[in-house]
Amino acid sequence: TAVALEGALQAFAKFLPRTVVRVLLRDSTMHTLGMKPVDVAIHFSDIVNFTGISEKLSPSQLVDLVGEYLQEMSAIIISTGGTIDKFIGDAIMAFWNAPDPVRLYGYSAVLAAVRCQERLADLQQQWMSADLPVLRCRVGIHCGCVLVGNYGCTEKMDYTIIGDPVNLASRLEGLNKKYGTTIMISEEVHDSPEVEETF
Repeated sequence: TAVALEGALQAFAKFLPRTVVRVLLRDSTMHTLGMKPVDVAIHFSDIVNFTGISEKLSPSQLVDLVGEYLQEMSAIIISTGGTIDKFIGDAIMAFWNAPDPVRLYGYSAVLAAVRCQERLADLQQQWMSADLPVLRCRVGIHCGCVLVGNYGCTEKMDYTIIGDPVNLASRLEGLNKKYGTTIMISEEVHDSPEVEETF
């Protein structure tokens, strides 16, 4: 039935980005291995001192706290047109402009990062009131041409991106520690339409 199909799609979307699920339904080529070059904006974020925080909490407390953080940050990324690539422990990797096009993908990535930090400030107050560790995060954003598509093997494939721009976005996230910043963008992002004018 239509209701059962909708329920199955809702469940499927918990394991794949919703945008990817929609593309899978309308494009049979998305079921196979293969990648193509696409210009995207790439987001890497990481929780500050995650190891130290994890040592202060029980496993269930840690899962609940980090789960709330990931839920809130992911919702903002998705609301700006981003695709969640993966969670790497406490880190989030995301990108804009695939599988669906995002006209101002550099701008959208920066907007998401700013909104994530604003939402995180609200959450920090809640965590302090609940006597929980206060999570902080650092974000790195870069724009560049990467390979986008299904990567892996016929039994297990991931819709993901690969290429040097991905590594640069990750390095930018790490450089925040050196400069005491929370968001670091590359020159390519800075020069993207609407970014300098808005931020």
